[in-house]
Amino acid sequence: MKNGAACIVVSRHEGIVYKRVQKNGRSKSKLTLVSDNPVYHPYTMNADDVLEMWQAQMIIARAEQQNRWDMSHLTNIVNDLQEQVVSLKKKLN
Repeated sequence: MKNGAACIVVSRHEGIVYKRVQKNGRSKSKLTLVSDNPVYHPYTMNADDVLEMWQAQMIIARAEQQNRWDMSHLTNIVNDLQEQVVSLKKKLN
């Protein structure tokens, strides 16, 4: 399976999840599961905990529930946060 492949993962502890699977370069016995939704943080799972894994080919979602992540909007948010951090650092010094 390719690194970053979208998969349905069935595991002992997490149940059934849809995530992008990344192989952990440091340890072949661990997988990193990454959500397409940036609200959810990636997490690591032992490969032994995986009961089944299917590679997803398509995703069907309701149009009103689909998150649209505009890159320019996200870039503006990050830039604003950086400016706020710089401003706070100046106030503390």
